Amino acid sequence: MNKLVLAEEAFFFEGMLDLLSVIGLDGYFKRINPAFTQTLGYSEAEYLASHFLDFVHPDDHSATLAEMEKLKAGAPLVTFDNRYRTLAGGYRWLEWRASSQIDRVVIYCVARDMTQHKDTEAALKRANEELERHTVQLEQVNASLQESEERNQLAMKIARMYTFAWDVATDYVKRSPHCADILGLNLPSAKREKSTTFFQRIHPDDRDRFIAELQALTPENNTYRTTYRVVRPDGQLIILEEIGSALFNQQGQLTRLIGITADLTERQRLEVELEENRAILHRQLAEIETIYQSAPIGLSFLNQELRFLRINQRLAEINGFSVEEHIGRTIRELLPELADTAESLLLPILETGQPLLNVEIRGETPAQPGVERTWLENFLPLKDGDRVIGINTVCQEITERKQAEAQLENLLQQEQAAREAAERANRTKDEFLAMLSHELRTPLNPILGWTKILQSPQISADKLQVGLSTIERNVKQQAQLIEDLLDISQIIHGKLSLHFTTINLAEQMMSALETVRLAAQAKAIEIEVILDPSVEHVRGDAVRLQQVVWNLLSNAIKFTPKGGQVTVQLTYVDDHAQIQVSDTGQGIQPEFLPHVFELFQQQDSSSTRFFGGLGLGLAITRQLVEAHGGTITVASAGEGQGSKFTVQLPLIPASNPHTPDACNNQTVNLKNLRVIVVDDHIDSLELIKLLLEQEGAVVQVASSAIEALPMLLQAEFDLLISDIGMPEMDGYTFMRQICALPPQFNGEILAIALTAYAGEINQRQTFAAGFQVHLAKPIELQPLLDAIAKIINR
Repeated sequence: MNKLVLAEEAFFFEGMLDLLSVIGLDGYFKRINPAFTQTLGYSEAEYLASHFLDFVHPDDHSATLAEMEKLKAGAPLVTFDNRYRTLAGGYRWLEWRASSQIDRVVIYCVARDMTQHKDTEAALKRANEELERHTVQLEQVNASLQESEERNQLAMKIARMYTFAWDVATDYVKRSPHCADILGLNLPSAKREKSTTFFQRIHPDDRDRFIAELQALTPENNTYRTTYRVVRPDGQLIILEEIGSALFNQQGQLTRLIGITADLTERQRLEVELEENRAILHRQLAEIETIYQSAPIGLSFLNQELRFLRINQRLAEINGFSVEEHIGRTIRELLPELADTAESLLLPILETGQPLLNVEIRGETPAQPGVERTWLENFLPLKDGDRVIGINTVCQEITERKQAEAQLENLLQQEQAAREAAERANRTKDEFLAMLSHELRTPLNPILGWTKILQSPQISADKLQVGLSTIERNVKQQAQLIEDLLDISQIIHGKLSLHFTTINLAEQMMSALETVRLAAQAKAIEIEVILDPSVEHVRGDAVRLQQVVWNLLSNAIKFTPKGGQVTVQLTYVDDHAQIQVSDTGQGIQPEFLPHVFELFQQQDSSSTRFFGGLGLGLAITRQLVEAHGGTITVASAGEGQGSKFTVQLPLIPASNPHTPDACNNQTVNLKNLRVIVVDDHIDSLELIKLLLEQEGAVVQVASSAIEALPMLLQAEFDLLISDIGMPEMDGYTFMRQICALPPQFNGEILAIALTAYAGEINQRQTFAAGFQVHLAKPIELQPLLDAIAKIINR
C-alpha cells in the first residue's frame, strides 16, 4: 500500500502542470517537478544547486522572505505572488501556495504561471486608468460646460473618444454618448448597434485585418491595440485607435469585449501638418544658412571667451582664414594686431549686455598684409535670461567708401579752390575791364587834344610834326591793344589760324629785334644777341613765331630800366631749338610766377601802376608756343633781379631740312558721300548743302530733328551734320535717339555738331551725346572739309 501511494504521488508530482517544489528551511531546493524546467528553462540540477532567492526578481525579495518567515513560524498555508527569472533573461509571474513541515525541515510549494493573467490585468488596469482618466476628463468638461450648450459641444469635440462593450451573445455593441459625433450617427444608433453593421462601415482595406485581430484573442492573449479607418455615413473617412480586452468563459469562449476608442483623425492630420511644417522649417533653416554664408557682409558669433563658434564666408575672407580655421580660436590667436582694439570693445558688452553699434575699426588682416582697411562693426549681445552668453558681430568693409569720402573731401576742397579761383578770375576780369577802359581811353586823350591843336591855323611846323608823331604813336598803341584782344578772342574760341612752313628761326628773331631796336635805344638798353648757327630749321608760322620773340623782347624792354641789358640767345638743346630772352629789369615776385602766363594777369594791377598794358602779351605768347608743339617757362630770382623766359620748339631733322611742307588741310573725296544736314536756320542749311554738293556729296536737308528722324529710318547715310540749338528737339536729344537706333537704321552714323555754342562745356556735351566732332559757327569750307576728313579717314 505504501508503495502504491508513493507511486501515485510520484505520478502526480511528475505530471502536474503547475510548478511543484520542495524547499528546505535553509532556502535551497530539495526537489522540483518537470514543469519548473519547462516553464523557466533552467535544468533540475541548476535548481537543486541554488538558493530559491537566486531566481526571484530583486524587487520581490523582501516580500518573498516575509512569507517564508511566516511559514517558518508555523503558519499552515501562505499565498503570495512573485517573479521568477527565466533562462532567456526575462521574468514570469508565479502565484505560490506554500505549506511548511517544520518537523521535516521542508516547505511544500505549488506555483501557477500567472504571467498572462498579470499582463492582462495590467493592460486592463491601464485601459481602465485611461478610461477613468478620460471619463474624469469628460466629466470635468461636462461639469464645467453645463451652463453653455456651445461649450459642451466644444468639449465633446476636444475629447474625441468613447468607451464600448460588445456582448457576443446578443451581438450588440454599446457605446458612450460621445461616439455619435465621432461616428457621424444619430445618438440611438451610435449608442447601440449590431457588430456586423459596424464592421460594414470599417474601410474595406482594414476590415479583414481588424476582424482577424479579434479572432486571434485567447484567454492567454486577451488584449489588443489597433488602428483602423471607418467610413461615416456622410462619406468622411475617420481614423480610430482602439484598445480592448476580451473576456472568456471557463470553456475558453469569448463572451465580452470591452475597451476605449479614440478619434485620431485630427491628431494624424496635425502630425502630417507638423511633419510638413518641420520640412518647411528645415528648408527655411537651410535657406537662412545659405543666406548667412553668402551674405555680402561679415557675420560671426563669439562666445564669452571671444572664440569663434560660427562665422560666414565673407568675414572669413576679410580676416584671411578659412571658416574651419576660425572655429574654436580666439580673436587674439587669429588677429593679434586687432585684438587689443577688439577686446576693449567686446569685453564691456559681456559685462553690461548693452549693444555697440556703428563702430569704425581700422587695421590690417592676413587677407591683405600691409594694407590698412576700415570696417563698420555692430556688436549685439546674445542673452540667456539676464546672462550674456555670447556676441553676434556684423562687419561691413567700408574701405572703398572711406576712400571715396576722402576723395570727395579732396574734391570739395578742390571745388572750393576752384570757386575761389573763379572769384579771383572774376575780380581779375573786372580789373581787366577797368584797365581796358584806361588803356583804350588814354591814347584818345592826346589824339583828341592834338587833333584840336592841329586844326588851328597858327600851328607851327615843329608843333605839327610833334602832334602827328604823338597821334601816330598813340594810334599804334591802341591798334596793338586791339590786335591783342583779337588774338585772345581767336585763342579762346579755337579759331587761331596758323600757316606752317619750314622757317629759319634765326631770321625771324632778327626781324623781331629790328622792330624793338628803336625802343631799346630810347631807353639806352643794350641788346646782346647770341645765335648758334648749328640750330636747324623749325616748322611753324613765321609771323606768329616772330610775334612770340617780339612779345618777349617788348616785355623785357618795357620792364628794364634805362641803361639796362637784354640778352637774346638761340641754342640747340635735346633736338629742340631754344630761345632765351633775359633782362636786368624789374623781375617777378615768387608768388606771381605761376600766374605769369594767365589771361588778364599783371603783377601790379593797381590804378597807380607804373607800366601800361592789359596783361595779354604773355598769355598770347604761351598759346602760340604751345600751338607749335613747344613749351615756354619763366624764371626770376625775385623783384629787382630781372627775369628769363625760355622757349623750346621741336626741330625738323637735319637730313631733310627742305622737305616740302605737308598741307595743313586733310584731303577727302566727298564724291557720292551720302550726307544729311539738319539746321533750323534755312540760310545756313542751304549754304552747307551748296558747299558739300560742290565737292560731290549727295546731300539731303531737314529743318528740324523731328523732320530728320523719319529720313534716317528710310535711307542709309554716311554722315550727319546737325545744329544743336533747334526748337522742339535740340541736337543733344536728337543724337541720343539716333544712337539708340539699330545699325541698319543709321544707329552708328558718323556725326558732326555744327553750332554757335562754342564753349568747352558745350564740346563735352556734344561728345557725350554721340557726336565725333564739334565745330563752332560761323564755319568756313576748309575747316568743315578738314573735320569731315578727320572722321571719315579714322
